Amino acid sequence: MGCVVDEAGPTDMATLANERAFDPTTGGGQYEGPRWVLNQVVAAFGQENLDWWSPAALGVKARVLFAVATQDKFVPAAQGDDLLTEQRQRDPNAYVDRLTLDAGPISWVHASVSQAALDALAAREEDLVRGL
Repeated sequence: MGCVVDEAGPTDMATLANERAFDPTTGGGQYEGPRWVLNQVVAAFGQENLDWWSPAALGVKARVLFAVATQDKFVPAAQGDDLLTEQRQRDPNAYVDRLTLDAGPISWVHASVSQAALDALAAREEDLVRGL
């Protein structure tokens, strides 16, 4: 068994368009960013291939750490919940750790996060591999 670190990557294309990501103009939630990501995946790979780009649909046979920024405008934190739900349906003991990184001044994937958030991510990565 190995491990996977998902840094703000969508996990379930079937649910992505109906989940809210951060809206930088209002501080609330919006659907446009996640729908844009889905449209890009459909354009590149075809609607019929969405499961291939959905780890939640395929199942992952590894320990997983899903991390996303609080202010990510493309990938909702709920994608980590989707992955956890699907993995646990397959295997009640599946290891899926989810981490939402607090906002700050450091650029990270689709948003900016705090140093404390990056430190927490590093600690969770250590926990992820410690169990191997």
